[in-house]
Amino acid sequence: MRFWFLRRFPWAVLFFFFLWPGDPAYGGKYSRPSGPQGVKAGLPQISITELISPALFFRKLEKSRLEAKEEKTVSLWQEFELLLQTLGGERSGPGYTYEDFRQAYAGEIKLVIPFDSTLPEKDKFAYKLSLLGYSAKEISDILTGRITRLALDRAVKMRQVGHRPKEVSDYLDRAYKIRREGFLWKEGLPGVLSKSIRGPAHLDDLAVRFSEQYDLNPQVIRAIIKAESNWIQEAVSPKGAIGLMQLMPGTAGLLKVDPRDPEQNVEGGVRYFAYLFKTFKDLELALIAYNAGPGYAERYAQGKAALYGETRQYVRIVKRYLGKERE
Repeated sequence: MRFWFLRRFPWAVLFFFFLWPGDPAYGGKYSRPSGPQGVKAGLPQISITELISPALFFRKLEKSRLEAKEEKTVSLWQEFELLLQTLGGERSGPGYTYEDFRQAYAGEIKLVIPFDSTLPEKDKFAYKLSLLGYSAKEISDILTGRITRLALDRAVKMRQVGHRPKEVSDYLDRAYKIRREGFLWKEGLPGVLSKSIRGPAHLDDLAVRFSEQYDLNPQVIRAIIKAESNWIQEAVSPKGAIGLMQLMPGTAGLLKVDPRDPEQNVEGGVRYFAYLFKTFKDLELALIAYNAGPGYAERYAQGKAALYGETRQYVRIVKRYLGKERE
């Protein structure tokens, strides 16, 4: 007799199993709204504002925004978006804009990312690493298992005791775990190491025009475009970066350009790179920042990080195009 209710109303089991709105593993507060682009409806999701590590990065971003430092805001957004994608999956970022996040942290709307049982610990660990000064790139690589914190810390000690940068980077590359064979930017980009770095005439003209507008060497921008997209204006990376200069949608939004329009894509990308070059006053550091975020470039410049993985290869390829490969 104790289960007469279930015998009479069997549909109640389905209600409690599929529709009950809480999850005790994370405060019983995840929801099931439609979510951002790429997040499947019906899967467990959690409000972004419940995560502590992205909030830390967003506070820096918001401060920069309030100070009307547009390019700095873009650089901080790059790191915020990388961390968010690491926590919620590669497609967690592109569906939301800066304004969406501002409203979410102000309590005006609710934004979600996919939830899984490992997320709480990842979030806490990312927060701890952020407080210790690790960049978003390093945090992302640690959380995704591409490299260990022990290896990164050992590399710093190697630099401090006088090992050459190449030796330190070689050590990290041996420790680095790449999820796919080959490097990310080589996928779908045949001929990426061909001799010529010039693109089709109408696209090459854009690179030259905006390089001159922002006081940069056109050869540098040609090399970046060649490495980023191989001059394929419709190129879209697995993480959602778009076009010749491979701008993320959120980055393009902050730069106020349409990333699918070649002219706007190149103008926005060159403007952002010009800011990085002016900030770091060094080509290698600017390339590192463009590829992996300014936080990582700053740590590298201070001797607190070493170059490794895709970013190291990216810098090598661009330098090779420029005839500046020294190794």
